[in-house]
Amino acid sequence: MMSTMLFAALLLFAVAAGVDDETIGAACIGCHPAITARYRTSPMANAMGTVETESLKGLGTFREGDTGFEYRFEVPSAPDSKTAAPPARIVESWRDPRTEKGPVLVVSTSPLVFAIGAGKRDRSFAAQQGDLLWFAPLETMRDAHTGAFHATLAPGEAIDPGSQFNTPVASECLRCHTDALPPGDYPGNVAPPASFAPRGIGCGTCHAKSQEHALWQTAAAASETHSGADPLPAAEPDDPSLSVSTCARCHLQGDAHIALGEPWRTIPAPGVDLLATRAVFVAAHPTDEIGFVSQVQRMVMSRCFTASLAAHDKSVGAAHPARAMTCTTCHDPHAGGKDDSAEHRARSGCTICHPTDASHVDGRASPCSRPMSQKSSVGSDCVSCHMRATGTFDLAEVVIHDHRIVRTLPPPSPSGPLRAKETQDGELVPFTWPGRPKPAWIDDPGIWAMAYAALGDDERALKFAERDPGPTSSKMATYQHTRGSALERAGKSDAALIAYERALVLDPTQGETSVNLGALLGRTGDTKRALAVLTAEIERHPLAEGALRNRAIVRMNTGDAAGGAADLDAAFQIRPQAAVARALAQYWKKVGADQVARQWFDRAHELDPRTKPPR
Repeated sequence: MMSTMLFAALLLFAVAAGVDDETIGAACIGCHPAITARYRTSPMANAMGTVETESLKGLGTFREGDTGFEYRFEVPSAPDSKTAAPPARIVESWRDPRTEKGPVLVVSTSPLVFAIGAGKRDRSFAAQQGDLLWFAPLETMRDAHTGAFHATLAPGEAIDPGSQFNTPVASECLRCHTDALPPGDYPGNVAPPASFAPRGIGCGTCHAKSQEHALWQTAAAASETHSGADPLPAAEPDDPSLSVSTCARCHLQGDAHIALGEPWRTIPAPGVDLLATRAVFVAAHPTDEIGFVSQVQRMVMSRCFTASLAAHDKSVGAAHPARAMTCTTCHDPHAGGKDDSAEHRARSGCTICHPTDASHVDGRASPCSRPMSQKSSVGSDCVSCHMRATGTFDLAEVVIHDHRIVRTLPPPSPSGPLRAKETQDGELVPFTWPGRPKPAWIDDPGIWAMAYAALGDDERALKFAERDPGPTSSKMATYQHTRGSALERAGKSDAALIAYERALVLDPTQGETSVNLGALLGRTGDTKRALAVLTAEIERHPLAEGALRNRAIVRMNTGDAAGGAADLDAAFQIRPQAAVARALAQYWKKVGADQVARQWFDRAHELDPRTKPPR
């Protein structure tokens, strides 16, 4: 057995070596070397990281349908052995789709800052344009049979072809891929500093107070006495819904996912009810079509889950309570990328409640209570028989297992055009835990307004926004911002102004609200206050290119055309956009600087060759 002194030394090394903030599991490996080593190879631990340039080589050029745009990855080599190679890049080109013989115009060349996704199936990339990060329109997909990568359109680009770099890489996108988000700022997709080191999900994401636990263990081992209680809570809470909540923070996407309070930028702490901190809405009329991140939503629709949860609740207080089904019934959260034992556990998880019977067919024991002659022809394990393999509505080229466990499998969902939302009739319902009290926010009109706003349904969002908010949403600046946006789009400017102002009283740091408020003040004639609001936002956040564009409009409308042009120029440097370049071209043409105007018209055409500069 390890001596106390050696044990303490290992702990002190793990905690105090100065790497616990940089390396996944550094604070845990001293006591849990095997578990940590396995976990470091898992998809969760590698859900975000540096760009693996080797996987991008030789993938060729991907042409985006009839939009004329083409994308390819470029992996530059170092000029000499002493110089580091430049970062991998994505090159965006355009060829007139009306002819195959026209010139190929290079539109942009953008460095890839980090990779998102472990690459078990697909991997996306954060590309930098100007000072901001955008999802690259091209991603990589791993072939399920050969393991080789190929290039394909990112989901956002596939859903909206020709949108170019238009999906920001914001905290909401990254919060389930890393426990170390880039430094927060406004806009939410500001490129991180060069010192930022992307990494995946660490131990503390699922084990609350893991760092404090490591320090406690170190102190206890060094003094040979325990000082207070171990701060690490149980990995499996007594209430099974809390256990599932830990996984649902990232595996329950829904059509609307609304933060009700802190933390705004990352996921809630483990061990608490997700629905106390987040409102999740799903399709009111689900079908067999599933989303890529639908695991918890589909699992709780299973009789296996609801019946086991009810049995557990009835047996609480007994010497041996009935075990409820949770995510860890089948999944080992520490499993590595190539872990046969974890794969076997997942595929035979049903045998925990449905043990192997004693019958034999052809000399083989049946792995479930059904005779082998009745088993599905697609496989002989639990998953193959009871969790259909199917494509998803929001991610092409992948096949996953539907987590709704059924006795008889429906066929795989037919492939069709990708879409972002599950609901097809526009109706939403709150996600709730079966057999548990409904969350406090369930009848709050403000939360419903935010849900339909997330769906893009202005009519329904406005209907709820015009009602008095409930006790939860009335305290939320994000609700007041959403309400202001809905009212503004409906042409109710006075009410929208009041909502934006209330949002800023609740949270003066909401940059997007200041940007909207300044623009609306300008349109309603209060130009002096509009300039004050927008100028204050730019001073707080110099990279707020939306505030610069809105201030440019206000300045030009008040006769300060030169000041407006200066703002447009500053906005263009932060985010190069064809529309901004055209606006600058028109300004310079109006003041008689035809050569400068021509340069801006040409720049606009370079950024979006679909539009021709005037002759």
